[in-house]
Parts: sequence; structure tokens; C-alpha cells
Amino acid sequence: MTPSNVSTEATKVADLTIDEFRKLVQEVVIQTLSEMMVDPDEGLELRDDFVEELKQSLADVKAGGKTVPAQKVAERLGLLQSAMNNSTQLSDDKFEALADALADEFMEYVGPDCLPLSDYAVSREGLYGDHL
Repeated sequence: MTPSNVSTEATKVADLTIDEFRKLVQEVVIQTLSEMMVDPDEGLELRDDFVEELKQSLADVKAGGKTVPAQKVAERLGLLQSAMNNSTQLSDDKFEALADALADEFMEYVGPDCLPLSDYAVSREGLYGDHL
């Protein structure tokens, strides 16, 4: 009896050999990971206006526009230390403090004249044309 042809209705886990059980668990893990790693946006086309905004952003950077490496932002916010010590979960207060610091860093980067993005602008529909 192999895990691929094991009937879940007719077979109990107790009836499987250790090797059959291991293979069954392995198949379930592989299937679950495969389902989780599917990119729901694969094959979708970016809207033309969004592509133009990305190109403009890249051109701004090439022209000397200010950028901050993600590593530097993470260090300033203490995120690297938190990520390495993942055995402890952030308290609500610590999370709020990190979120506020990230928002402050973002505002420092974009400046006070930056208009907020609409919900539509950051939605799947806003990024991709002809997709609901």
C-alpha cells in the first residue's frame, strides 16, 4: 500500500507502516507548500499607467533621487534584532512603536507633500488591467 493510493475512508493511520505514513506526510507537506507558494498574480499584466510610474521612479533614482537601503531602515527600526530572536513575539506596544517608527521613516523619505494612495491604487484591480 503506497500513500498515493491510500483511501482515506478505508484506511486508518494505524494500518499504515511507518514508511507509508512518512510518505503520506511528505506528500501532504509538499502539496500544502505547493498550494501556499502559488503566485495569484502570475501571468497578469501590469496596467500601462502603473508601468509608467515604475519607470519614472527608476528614472528619479538614476537621476540622484534619495533612496534608503532596506537594510539600513531595518537596522534603525530594530527589525533585524527582532527577526533573529523570533522566539519572542512582539508585544502590542512594541509593535505599535515599530509601526510608528516605520511610518516616520517613510514620511522622512517621501516628504510632507506626498499624497496618500487610495485603496484602489494598492489593490489588485489598481495594479493590473482587466482583472477582478
